[in-house]
Order: sequence, then structure tokens, then C-alpha cells
Amino acid sequence: MNCIEIISSYYDVAIRRSETFQRKIIPTCFQIICEVDQYNKEDLLNNFELENISKIEPCFVVSDSVLKLSNTLTAKFLFPHFMPFIIEGLQSNKVGAIYASYLCLGALARGSGEHFRNELDQLMSLMLPGLGFQDERIVFISLLTISLFAVEFSVIAKIINY
Repeated sequence: MNCIEIISSYYDVAIRRSETFQRKIIPTCFQIICEVDQYNKEDLLNNFELENISKIEPCFVVSDSVLKLSNTLTAKFLFPHFMPFIIEGLQSNKVGAIYASYLCLGALARGSGEHFRNELDQLMSLMLPGLGFQDERIVFISLLTISLFAVEFSVIAKIINY
């Protein structure tokens, strides 16, 4: 992931054009993030030392990389490529897939307001159901994701005097 981050920072156009990136790297990233379900709730909720866990555990390393990639490759490019996996994950009955979907949405929030402000209703319809889950991890990550989008879209609203 570090190599992909570095390459994308220098050769963002080449990465955007890469079929391998679109067809293999993005699905693999999502699959790795889905592995969050191997961690029990108590470990994630009570001992969540983000600084430590994000450097060690593959699912958190990859989600952090998606955030960094959204800075170089932009949400405008990444959103359409991740969206099929996000939707599939949200429709799943697996906690890991649902969690990964919210994690990816949150990672792609920055910069999305500029390009997807007309899709805010659809984005919210994806995020709001997470608040009704029994699993605290899903409620937590959906709240975090909603807050990231609220910040992103409120800044855009101020810029365009919405």
C-alpha cells in the first residue's frame, strides 16, 4: 500500500488510467478492510488506540491508505470505483463488509462535496441505516462517517452560499 501511495503521488494520471488499479487493487483493498470483523467489539471499542492499531492491522493500514489515496487521486475518481463495493457491503449481513463500507465512505468524504453535492440525499440514504444497527461498531462508524460528510458538505455550502 505504501508503494501505491507513493506511485500515486507522482504518477496520479497513470494510476487513474490503470486497469490493474481499477480491477484488482480497489477490490483487494475493500476485501482487506472487510477483515475488520475478526476483531471483537470490546477490543475495538474499549482499547481503540487508533495510532497503534492503524499501523499494525492490515484492515486499518489499508483504510488509512484509501484516505491518503483520496488526497492524490481525488474522491471524484475513487468514489465511482469504490461505490459498487460499498453498496454490496451495505447490503451484506456481514459486520465486516458493512463496517468496511462505512470506513470507505468516510475515507472518501474529503473532496466529495465539490463533485457530489447533488447526490447528498443518496449518500445520506446509504449512511443513516447504520445508526439503527445492534452492533456498536456499525453505529460508531456510521456516526463518524456522517460527521465527516457533514463537515465536507457544510464547507462546500459556505463556499457556494447554499
